[in-house]
Amino acid sequence: MKRIIKTKTPIILFVFLIFTSLILKSQPAVNPLLLNTGINSTFNGTKPLLSNDNIWMASITGSVTGYTNAVVCGNQAPASWINSPFGNADWITYPHTCVPGQPAVHTCDGYIGIYYKATFNLPDSICKTHFDSIGPTDFCLNLDFYGDNCVSGIWVNGVLSYTTPITNDSAKYYYQGYNTAGATHFSDCSNWNSGTNEIIVLVYSGYTWEGFLCQANLTTSQIPFNGPLPTSTLSINNPPCGLNTYTLNVVSPNPNYTYVWEPGSITGSSIIATTSVNAVYTVNVTDKFGCESSNTTTIVTSTPPTSVSLNINNVCANQPINPNLGSSITAPYTTTWDFGDGNGSSLNNLSHTYTISPNVNTTFTVHVDVTDANGCQVIGDDQVTVYAIPTASFTSDSACLGSPSHLFDASIGNGNTVNTFQWDFLSNGTIDATGTTNPSFTFPNFGNNVVSYTVSTSPVSGLNCTNSNNTITVWVNPLPNPDFTFINNCVNTQPNSFNASPSTIAIGTNTNYAWNFGDGVSSSNNSATSILHNYPAAGVYNVTLTVTSNKGCIKNIVKPVEVYEKPKVSILNTSPCDQTPTNFSTNTLANSGTVSNWYWDFNNSINSIEGTGQNTNFTFPSAGTQTIQLVCETDKGCRDTLTKIVYVNYIPLPQFTLDIPAGCPIHCVNFTDLTPAVTGPAQINQWTWNLGDGSPITNNTNAPVSHCYNNTSSSQLAYYNVQLTVTTDSGCTNTITKNNYVTVYPVPIAAYVANPNPANVIDPLVYFTNQSQNYTNWWWGFGDGPMKEDSIHVDPTHQYSSDIAQTYYSSLIVQNQYGCLDTAYLPVEIEPDFSFYIPNAFTPSNNDGHNDYFNGKGIGIIEYDLRIFDRWGEEIFHTNDLNKGWDGSVKKRTVNTKYDVYVWKVSLKDIKNKEHQYVGHVTLVK
Repeated sequence: MKRIIKTKTPIILFVFLIFTSLILKSQPAVNPLLLNTGINSTFNGTKPLLSNDNIWMASITGSVTGYTNAVVCGNQAPASWINSPFGNADWITYPHTCVPGQPAVHTCDGYIGIYYKATFNLPDSICKTHFDSIGPTDFCLNLDFYGDNCVSGIWVNGVLSYTTPITNDSAKYYYQGYNTAGATHFSDCSNWNSGTNEIIVLVYSGYTWEGFLCQANLTTSQIPFNGPLPTSTLSINNPPCGLNTYTLNVVSPNPNYTYVWEPGSITGSSIIATTSVNAVYTVNVTDKFGCESSNTTTIVTSTPPTSVSLNINNVCANQPINPNLGSSITAPYTTTWDFGDGNGSSLNNLSHTYTISPNVNTTFTVHVDVTDANGCQVIGDDQVTVYAIPTASFTSDSACLGSPSHLFDASIGNGNTVNTFQWDFLSNGTIDATGTTNPSFTFPNFGNNVVSYTVSTSPVSGLNCTNSNNTITVWVNPLPNPDFTFINNCVNTQPNSFNASPSTIAIGTNTNYAWNFGDGVSSSNNSATSILHNYPAAGVYNVTLTVTSNKGCIKNIVKPVEVYEKPKVSILNTSPCDQTPTNFSTNTLANSGTVSNWYWDFNNSINSIEGTGQNTNFTFPSAGTQTIQLVCETDKGCRDTLTKIVYVNYIPLPQFTLDIPAGCPIHCVNFTDLTPAVTGPAQINQWTWNLGDGSPITNNTNAPVSHCYNNTSSSQLAYYNVQLTVTTDSGCTNTITKNNYVTVYPVPIAAYVANPNPANVIDPLVYFTNQSQNYTNWWWGFGDGPMKEDSIHVDPTHQYSSDIAQTYYSSLIVQNQYGCLDTAYLPVEIEPDFSFYIPNAFTPSNNDGHNDYFNGKGIGIIEYDLRIFDRWGEEIFHTNDLNKGWDGSVKKRTVNTKYDVYVWKVSLKDIKNKEHQYVGHVTLVK
């Protein structure tokens, strides 16, 4: 339903408190929604003076009472606002310091833009159900502006609803008073909300002061706001028993609401309804705005009850009964119970539990009085038999931990037969045995073990009376905690000691300790004192200790006991020789432990150790029989001592001599052994000679040894060390070395040259040059006579015979200061005479008998070959006859040759078959 509300008077009156700015120039103001501080350097927004709101919140009021009067500065306007339709209302201006004579500026152009914001509420006024049918433009806000200012923009709830260019002064309110054009300058009929609304006004102000006042009024024909619907709560008063008159009420009625009941269109907040059957009543509620709602309730009639049946079943003691009134009683109702055991109740829905003492089967009478909502009353009675619950009990024997305990049922049925048995041996909620009266169970813990035992009877069909007893305990004797200590011993340091005193028991005492030593030997003792035992051999034995408590509980423990091997070794050594280190080592034998230490005694005193380690050596102070001892120790600390007798043999004392200690190479000498025999039983069986210039010589006898030495130097003496090593059949050896025992002298180097060589028979004089080294004497032999010593002419000359061409074998012997000689040989050749000549020009065509032919001349020539070539390399003449020459013709053609230079080549062989090659040029002259 759409309601129309008419209004002719202003609904809201509010005032913007206006402040001005002393800033003379600024940028144009921007959208106020973008400003977020009171004074913004970017947008030059100005916060009104004295305001506590960072977004320039102006005060809102229904009147202007109490505001500050406009400031009067001298006679400068504005001093009052007599033309204001608000009469003598006070105006808000900027409180500044006056500058007398300063004029007021009334303009809108180019000055500071100030934002003013006001908020107000519009109440909900229309039912929610009618909101969609009302248009959004049925409400309008009319604004009148008065002031010495220019209004440029208005935002309503964030939407720009009014704007005017700041240069159009005629369209704004400014200067004195208010715009003469009329009352309403701005009217906004949209963008309004139910509840809070916000208006922001942008004013461009002059300076140096101003005031601003704004009046708003509402006009509407339809208010589109979403108001609530009226509500109501109903109640019904039931009549007395047998009557059909009901009172229906509106709970807490609103005096501004109207109420109409249906059926009947009865008005009022309370009515009386008469009905004998169930009936539905509806109340329609209308508020002062005509908004409607409804509420419905139902009258449920009842027939007075005549009887009631409880239907109570028999139960076991301590089980509840749940009386059931059945469907003959209609709620609501009240009850009064008597359970026959001195207890009662007034609850409608209840249960009751009987406790019977003594615990025997007992029958009770249950009585109830029932009163319904109309005061109608009925009674009921019933009997219930409460059966006794059985008594759960059992006995048990005493067992050792780990052995089964035997349990024996001792339950009592208390007038009923026990027919169900359940055992929870661990009292953990899990049934371990069912239907068994005398079970056995092995408990996991010693001491008191709580067992839950549940027994049941079935006194009537379908009823089981059960009782549990979880306080019955079964005692389990603890087992001994056997333990023993021991020390692993070496097989040769037994007996082993075993001590059972670490054995314990939680409750009771240990009374017997039985030992099994793992080698077939057993022993028993009533105390935990130490016991000794010897093992026949090293090894690991599993020793078992069995402990018995005073309750006969038995437990054993097994520990491996190791009997360590003692060290077993043999001593190895080289053949002992006097004054020579003897090497000793050990060899670990079978069935020995791991030997880690060796201690050697070589001086017959085990308290002093002369060597350690598996390998060592020792030099005995004298030959003969010696006793040594070795103490070996394993990694387990087991020790054993081994003794060995050794015989220290005498060592030989080598001696030798030679016949010629020095000489020229090759120097041969003879060495003679002079070594005396050794003290027995050993004998010398080997002689090893190291002669200093090669591999040693080993003999099985002391026969003399011959050897030759060399010296390759021509200036240095060569010395040789000679060594003799003598060894006995016991392996004892000794060596003697004679340093520089053999001296070999150097040999001079003989060398010379002869010049000329070859010479010829024409001039057979030869010069000899001595090139020998490191000599003091020399002898020359020229091959044509005996050798002769010449200590004067180191470099002699010698004239050979010119009669016969032959080769003479010369020699030179040189000697140094040690008398050592060297000889050099040189063949000297005296050749027959040989010569060859060939001209470099000839004149073959002048017929003067001179130089008409070109050919060579010589002596001692046995083969001859001449070839002539022109400048192009063509052979033009050839002959093998030394006496035949070239006449200048070409290949025997008689042709005049021209003047030119030709190449010739001669190959010949002299009388000693030596070949000679010659090449040259010849000039043919005409």
